Amino acid sequence: MSRPGVPYPDDHSFVQALTHAARVEASANGKPVNRVLTEGYFDRFLVRIFKHPDSEWFVKGGTALLAREPLARETRDIDLATCESDFETALVELQNAVQEDAGDHLRMVAKFDRPLVMPTASQRATGGRLMVTVSAVGKVVARFGVDMVVSEPPIGEIQTMTPRTRLHLPRPVFTAEYRLYPIADQIADKIYATVALRKNSPVPFSTRVKDLVDLAIYARTQTVYMRPLRVALKQRLTALQTPPTQFSVPEDWRRRFGSRKLCTPLVDANDYDGAVRVATELSTAVFDESVSDDAVWTPEQGWTLSSRGSG
Repeated sequence: MSRPGVPYPDDHSFVQALTHAARVEASANGKPVNRVLTEGYFDRFLVRIFKHPDSEWFVKGGTALLAREPLARETRDIDLATCESDFETALVELQNAVQEDAGDHLRMVAKFDRPLVMPTASQRATGGRLMVTVSAVGKVVARFGVDMVVSEPPIGEIQTMTPRTRLHLPRPVFTAEYRLYPIADQIADKIYATVALRKNSPVPFSTRVKDLVDLAIYARTQTVYMRPLRVALKQRLTALQTPPTQFSVPEDWRRRFGSRKLCTPLVDANDYDGAVRVATELSTAVFDESVSDDAVWTPEQGWTLSSRGSG
């Protein structure tokens, strides 16, 4: 029996509550219980990262998309970035942060695994892969990867919000808002990864079909401002000797589409053409200089003019 207002006395009671909350949430949204529970442990990790108000970290990638839209595709790791430190200092700060108590009695350790190979558009960034182990009730209850990057500041504004994937627990436990990578920069990364050709690679085009899924999800769920998106994309395209002038999806993606790992209620695994269509509608206009910098994308209307387009 839960006692509202009374903190969890030990790790057993907290893990039990988190697992129950994951089952309740899974029955409501249709996700597998294990996936929801993993997202719960992701949250407890990120609570430690953002525990202090002056934290300069921000969440990128699939975890940032899930924080905004809980029915986005599954992700098995966390992407974190900062632009306020060198890599070695940031690594130590992160490792210390995850070992702090957050009222949940979980014990976390983040170990450096390997350096990250940075894409062409991120030549001035450094990164590393960490493996995080979460222990409780005498055993490892979760293990996941964290891709940590130190990079230049994003173009758009970092968004601060309570993640929509957060599980509701009956007793009080410390929580924190996330700092999320700007939508404009996130979409620019996806567009760049889709259109940029790979030099000296046996496969000259991107094989990241998940970028198509994410672009379709952003198009169907988020408001996007042209000005910061266009600036962010142009910044990335300068890394290419011959930048693309239009958006197109590699034809090879059709056969790769529909993977169980990419399945989401927001993108039908059997509707590749629909995903391409909405992702193209969102992305093509960014290359078209006749489309105003003040244009705003909404899921209901697509690109329209708005006096708030500089947001």
